[in-house]
Amino acid sequence: MKSQLSKSSEERLTKATELLQKVWWFTFFLVIAPFAVGFLIYAISNALLSVYLLNPLLISLSLSVIAFMFAFLFFYKAFDKYRNKPFFLNKENNLEARIHITYVITILSLVVTPIFTMISALVSGISSFSFLPLISFAVLYNIVYYYYSHKPIDFYNKAEGEFKHAVSIELIIKQPYNIIILFNYIVHFIFLFYTFPTNLSWTFALITNISLYVLTFTNARKTSNKIKESIKINKPFLEELTRFKKNF
Repeated sequence: MKSQLSKSSEERLTKATELLQKVWWFTFFLVIAPFAVGFLIYAISNALLSVYLLNPLLISLSLSVIAFMFAFLFFYKAFDKYRNKPFFLNKENNLEARIHITYVITILSLVVTPIFTMISALVSGISSFSFLPLISFAVLYNIVYYYYSHKPIDFYNKAEGEFKHAVSIELIIKQPYNIIILFNYIVHFIFLFYTFPTNLSWTFALITNISLYVLTFTNARKTSNKIKESIKINKPFLEELTRFKKNF
């Protein structure tokens, strides 16, 4: 009886300890660290811009928000392993993750813009945020490359039951869908650079990315579901995986 009570109390203590650890890592990686980065960027940009502008508050704040989002996405990778269903260690969503990463980060980088553009127009009536879409996209999109190094689909290791990434730069370069990621960055960067005076450059890019995101994910879902079913029943799926890689 005593041994059972002792075992039960140990299990409760273990669960409580694990919960506290998760709360701490969540607080540190997704709250403390991103806010610290955002505050640091705000302090630095406010100090530098105050030399040239009378009221650099809004611009400094917008830059700090971009820095916060970058830090949040960056530190999420470190926090992910403490989740019950981690995003990067989850074999089930590996295929769709490639699509989510590209579009969600692009959309996030564009969503930042209208908020500060509208605030700027209401407060000062001056388009002091015309470069914000370009800055936001140029900074945040780099997280895509960081995530892709951890969430690949280049081939499937049957022995380990995981999708693996190409181990050499030469092999990665030969894959056309990897080049598309860089091409997407260049096209968006050029588009935002030449359309920034309109203050609405983010609108077309945002609507286009949301539409393509829904369309791409809907089409990819069918093939990825077939691959998942094949994995479960130990059925060959090279044809489906090849088709998925060619299209997505």
